Amino acid sequence: MAISPQFMGRLMPGPGELDGSMDDLARIRCDLVQAAASGDPAAEMRGVLRDRPALETVFDESMAVGHVLGFYQLQLGEHDGRSVRLHLWEPERVEDTDEADDIHSHIWGFHSHLLAGYISSTTYEVELGDSGPGDLYAVSYSNNRSHRTRTGTCASWWQRATRHMERDEHYGIDGTDFHTSRIGAAGAVTLIVADGSAERTPYVIRERERPSTEEYPFQYLSGDELKKVFQQVLTMLTR
Repeated sequence: MAISPQFMGRLMPGPGELDGSMDDLARIRCDLVQAAASGDPAAEMRGVLRDRPALETVFDESMAVGHVLGFYQLQLGEHDGRSVRLHLWEPERVEDTDEADDIHSHIWGFHSHLLAGYISSTTYEVELGDSGPGDLYAVSYSNNRSHRTRTGTCASWWQRATRHMERDEHYGIDGTDFHTSRIGAAGAVTLIVADGSAERTPYVIRERERPSTEEYPFQYLSGDELKKVFQQVLTMLTR
């Protein structure tokens, strides 16, 4: 699942300003629409962006999963340790889980390119210690499950900044940042690129009166389920 250096260079520029243009994102969207509209979308994803140059990729059921935070995660491939994936929030799935509002950090930083819909991302100042209204959970992954383990550390938090984004905009989140995402009622599709840095332990903060479930099985997609998600991607990208 190799991804061309040229493509990665456009999505993950250097320390200066992001260079992803609306023209680039429009071409990405057109290529994804063509693949998603095919009779066999999983196989056709091999050819996505082949002309600019390619994301050489193919989906199988181990690469498409429903995430506990309420979106579908479709892995496209990797380049130099940087993971590239699509995230889809279906309109009917937006905020339908108790976990959708969880304040969380990430295993690595990333850039997010919004291909369809609306997202607001709020970052938080977090103070950890012996007191506070929330509990800190460490997140780990094994046996096709994500696990949340209470650390015994308390947490307090304050909103730092909120950014509102629409189609063709992009933003970055550092792996150590705590944040939440809110999705518009029509759902959203984002192209996510990991920053390639060393993995960190991700964390979740929950109010003490709503303790977290300890374990979440991965929801792998295949067959008709996978095709349904591709059809939703197609619908979102062609609005």
